[in-house]
Amino acid sequence: MTATGAVTIYAVQGACVKVMSEIAASIVGDVVALAVVLVAARLAGMRLGDLGVRRPAVRFVGAAVLIGCTAWYLNLLLVLWLQPPGDTKTLEHMVEQTALLPTVVGLGLLPALVEELVFRGVLARSLAARFDPIIAVVASAAVFAAYHVLPIQMVPTFVLGLWLGVLTVRSRSIVPAMVTHFINNVIAIVVSRDEIPSVSSAIGAHPTAMACGSAAVLACGLLLCVKGAQT
Repeated sequence: MTATGAVTIYAVQGACVKVMSEIAASIVGDVVALAVVLVAARLAGMRLGDLGVRRPAVRFVGAAVLIGCTAWYLNLLLVLWLQPPGDTKTLEHMVEQTALLPTVVGLGLLPALVEELVFRGVLARSLAARFDPIIAVVASAAVFAAYHVLPIQMVPTFVLGLWLGVLTVRSRSIVPAMVTHFINNVIAIVVSRDEIPSVSSAIGAHPTAMACGSAAVLACGLLLCVKGAQT
């Protein structure tokens, strides 16, 4: 089902981009993939709860917010340090040249819903049922990274995938991972577009403080996630 969802996204987006904008193709691809995965799950006799769509404990939502608000910046620093190859001009064009609302929907909301359903709801949870949770988290993060193809995207998505996997395995729900994924993407979009100049200026003026603060907040999110019993 993971492969079905990923292939559907690429196939539909590839076909649609010939007749519509990149962001519109992204939205259509995600919507179709969401429908395909849900129908496949229904035919397999699975309920939403079997995919991890269930209410998590409040502490996991808190952890998700903390991680989502900070992971994007630490991943940005990692990419700047490693400088992996890859051309992100198409993605940059979508982020910077498309109106904010469709950009948030196409690159923030829908990927958070669809990709978490596929890579954490289906893949990570199924692996966790058969293997050690660490294997489930790392393996699902690796597949999530490979799905993004370009090394410049694979590096940060692998790291983000680790945090998303931990959230999912610990909470036994994909809702916290969806929250983190959405916040991570939306903040990256807003900062890249310089929608709030004062925030962008503050980040640029105090990179060390921003890095240390982000690392501390992310660590608190992870501790909140792993401390205590699972739900």
